[in-house]
Amino acid sequence: KTILALDSDIVCLTELDCYHEFFKHRLGNAVGYDSRWHKRPRSSSHDGCGIFWRTSKFCFEAEEFIDFVDSVE
Repeated sequence: KTILALDSDIVCLTELDCYHEFFKHRLGNAVGYDSRWHKRPRSSSHDGCGIFWRTSKFCFEAEEFIDFVDSVE
């Protein structure tokens, strides 16, 4: 509700889990956002970063992921 109330054109979420189960669909076509998500590179982590954008303002053209790998496993 908070994200939708902000009415942002771009939303970036870190430490994002439940992307596939909740966020992708909740902010998807019905609300007007497309998105990309990238899992944190640490094998013990299940979260990552998600970027959502309003499809009426932006279109997806390409993606490139850059991983920052820390020493914690």
